[in-house]
Amino acid sequence: MTSFATRAASSLDSPRAKRMLRPLLGGYALLVAVVTLWPALKVPIPVHRSDLIAHMTSFGLLGLLTTAAGLFGPAFSRRNMLLSGLIAGVFAAGDEALQAIPLLNRTCAWDDMAANVMGILAAMLVMGWWGRMAGR
Repeated sequence: MTSFATRAASSLDSPRAKRMLRPLLGGYALLVAVVTLWPALKVPIPVHRSDLIAHMTSFGLLGLLTTAAGLFGPAFSRRNMLLSGLIAGVFAAGDEALQAIPLLNRTCAWDDMAANVMGILAAMLVMGWWGRMAGR
């Protein structure tokens, strides 16, 4: 496992990976914004409060992509991970705040924001664990 983690971490810091991940991050952030801000969008899922799972998952993936894209240095550096988590958190807060616009007919809620932050924190923990496994 350690050798795989090391090889994968090395490839993540390559210029080629950054060229691929940065547009992917931009596209994914746009997708999240469109889905979360589309007026009166309802996704029928039979699980009670399944939207919290969706928030954690979508913003967790945003946190992973932001960190992996290495916008602030090597993907596993503390600086990159902290700033990436902060940027993802600011995006999540802005996205949630925009849902309060009455015209959008969406719901701005603290529990949704908490789920967003929990997803981002989980992503940072995964990246930190991966970095430790890879010896970074």
